[in-house]
Amino acid sequence: MLIGFAAFAVFLILWGFAWHAQIPLAFGILIGLGVGAVLARFIGPFNNIDEIPIWLPATPLISVVIVLFVLGILAWRLPDDGDPDSDDTH
Repeated sequence: MLIGFAAFAVFLILWGFAWHAQIPLAFGILIGLGVGAVLARFIGPFNNIDEIPIWLPATPLISVVIVLFVLGILAWRLPDDGDPDSDDTH
């Protein structure tokens, strides 16, 4: 229990440094903690490693790849507003 409180204090201090240095990073941490807390209620506790679904460890990587793929498609398809002489239609 004492180790849990110490870890919480360390992470709270690190979050304070993130808030001081980069506010968007601190907001991202808060949003990620909120999403993780909501999803943890549905994914349930596991007693041993054999109960963990095979898709769960790869989910963060897959979601980052999908988001970057969608942003790449948007960047490729949307016209560039900064260059009015461009007639590039892709």
